[in-house]
Amino acid sequence: MTQSPEKPRICFITTPGEITQLKSGYGDPRQISPGLINIADVAVVRMDKARFVDPKTVAEAVYSRLDRYDGFVVTAGKEDLQILAPRLSFALGPNLDKTVAVTSSNIPASFVHSGARERLVRAAMVAGAPFKEVVIAFDELAVRGTSSQVGFKGSVNLLAYNSYYEDGHLGKITALGLEINHVRKSESGIVNLLPDINNNVVSFGITPGTEPELIEPLTEGKSGVIFSTDGKALPSQDPYSLFPLARRLIEKGIPILVANTVRDATLGIQAHYMEESAVEELGGIVVRNMNFMVATTKFCWVLSRVAEEVANGKIPLERKIARVKQWMETPYVGEFGIRRPFNAIQA
Repeated sequence: MTQSPEKPRICFITTPGEITQLKSGYGDPRQISPGLINIADVAVVRMDKARFVDPKTVAEAVYSRLDRYDGFVVTAGKEDLQILAPRLSFALGPNLDKTVAVTSSNIPASFVHSGARERLVRAAMVAGAPFKEVVIAFDELAVRGTSSQVGFKGSVNLLAYNSYYEDGHLGKITALGLEINHVRKSESGIVNLLPDINNNVVSFGITPGTEPELIEPLTEGKSGVIFSTDGKALPSQDPYSLFPLARRLIEKGIPILVANTVRDATLGIQAHYMEESAVEELGGIVVRNMNFMVATTKFCWVLSRVAEEVANGKIPLERKIARVKQWMETPYVGEFGIRRPFNAIQA
């Protein structure tokens, strides 16, 4: 008789969220989903006593246990998921040699019709697979943590996770098990934990008609400025052109990021926008191949890295903006890829 393979050792790290929410408070995943013991040897680290999830603390919890477990599941609230996944990806870096599956539910586990039980099992299956990166596990999908879109269609509807890139779908969970579509070959080396981000950043949602005079005072003393737009880059028609403001910010040594908030820029408002190249010639950063949440997360993470490089004398202060731009344009944890057609994303 052939002996069954040893079950993987999976560590669950629970943070405040609906997927472990019971009437009496947050529960143990083994209590909520007894079937977990059939697919993994499960250990649980409870971090759900705090009111809010701290991505840095979660990253440190994973990092300190990398040599003790075969994979990790991080449970999160539905609002935290699209923030936590890229934060963990950048914090743990490209040398991560274990899979970290992040999962959630929009309906508390205490509800009879909640999918929490099944999602906990599916996340454990993903965590035991050799993806060796941070993965969002939700329903039947395993999606790269740095190439996902998250959509909400009402308070009782399921979350919609769609890959932003052709290579974003890593696997599919079926009734017969996990079908792996892609396994990233992790680079060899030591995992270098870099969990800090620079939160001294201000973000503006930009549409034609936004007055620059209202924006500029709010940028004083900031480490970076993010412009979220639904057009190509920034409005260019006077008196609402943001080109002079962008130039002044960069001259003051404040990096700027222009990130599109729609999946396909051709669907944005058709108005007078400066070309992306014009922003880049100033020294600004225009995101073409990352979704908005991932791009802004990386921007704050890069600002922290560059501040360390300046403080340690690795680069001079006057090269700060150029260095931020270099970091942003260099792939790190699979955050770049080929955009999928809009209709394909909707399918």
